[in-house]
Amino acid sequence: MKFINVSTPHIYVLLKTVKQKLEDKRADIDTLINRYFSNEKLKNIWIGDWVSLSGYPCITLEPTGEDYQYTATNWTVEKEFVTTVNFYIQTPSTEVAIECISDIGELIHNILNDPKTVAWDVLDDKTGNKVGTVWESHASAKAYEYKEEGIRKVSITYTMQFMKVQC
Repeated sequence: MKFINVSTPHIYVLLKTVKQKLEDKRADIDTLINRYFSNEKLKNIWIGDWVSLSGYPCITLEPTGEDYQYTATNWTVEKEFVTTVNFYIQTPSTEVAIECISDIGELIHNILNDPKTVAWDVLDDKTGNKVGTVWESHASAKAYEYKEEGIRKVSITYTMQFMKVQC
């Protein structure tokens, strides 16, 4: 069997696109946050771990896995990238927090599953050349969690299918 050296993007390149999808809908997110907490808005959308956060409410994008799949002809390579999108809020009010993270979780789920943005070309950071395509992406499971000091979160699993044609 012949091994083909395949260059695929780092997950960070894809997460920048996911972050931009959420930034583009920031006004909708802020409106929903403000419905539950007056004068509050999204502090930031981070790529990385929640422990380093400096303010709530916020969203984090945390990579969780990658997996290669080669086709039978070795002409294409597919790579699945999986990340977790988390929304955090800090409040002592349990009922309001649960309602808020449930609604925000649904909004984020809908933003990520928008049919107009589930596929996109992936460009090289340095050259700007196309290196492949995320041909399908989808948000799936939601999980709710209570953290210390009144921090509550909703987590959404987000999977991106990357494809590169070998020439």
